Parts: sequence; C-alpha cells; structure tokens
Amino acid sequence: MLTGTDEKSLVARCRQGEDEAWRELVDAFGQKIYSVAYHFTLKREDAEELAQEIFLRIFENLHRYDGSFPLVAWIVSLSRNLCIDRYRRKKREKSFRFVSDDAVAPMLTSQDDPADNALKKERTKILFSALA
Repeated sequence: MLTGTDEKSLVARCRQGEDEAWRELVDAFGQKIYSVAYHFTLKREDAEELAQEIFLRIFENLHRYDGSFPLVAWIVSLSRNLCIDRYRRKKREKSFRFVSDDAVAPMLTSQDDPADNALKKERTKILFSALA
C-alpha cells in the first residue's frame, strides 16, 4: 500500500504524463476498481469494460485530486459514482424499450383506413423503440 507521500508523488508523476506512473497507478488500484465494478455489474465482461471507463475518468479528473484524503478513497468514490451513474442509465434505457399501443395511439391522427392506421401505429412504435 502506498503512503501519503508516495501517493502525492505518484499523482504528480501521472499529471506530468509519465507512463510508468500510470502503470503503477493501475497496478496499485486496478484490482480494487475491478472489484467495485464487478460488485455493481456481476458480469466479468461488463466489469472489465466499466473498470476501463473508470480509469479513463481517473485520467480525466486526476487534476482535481488535492491529496487531502487517501487516493484510494478518492478512486473508490469516483468508481462508485460512475457505477451508480451507469446503473441509472441502464435502468432508464430498459424503461423505454417497450412502447404500448396506448402510448402511441394519442399521437396518431385517426383515419377511416384501418390498414393505414395499423401501419402508422407500427412505424411510430419502431420510432419510439429506436429512440429508446
């Protein structure tokens, strides 16, 4: 485990773009990040993808880490927040997948041609599914 001084040094080296420092950061925190991601996804492939997303977010936001608390706490907090965001996004996506006839009907203008009405209804449902 890294000491506070080691963490600050590692962060400074990462901020300077030192490749070896990034490898050290991944080695030091990779398993913990993967564990957090796996806890949320329960699937190896999804956890690996999410862990990569988390490391990208760390890379983009490392300039915000001020060293006032342990780096592991900042990383786990960032990881957890990203997992929660992803969970909410997935939940929102799932809620829009099914479009009922009742939801589509008010958007259609009524005509006397049942075949035309059915075709419009089906096209509207396809459109909503694509948007979801």
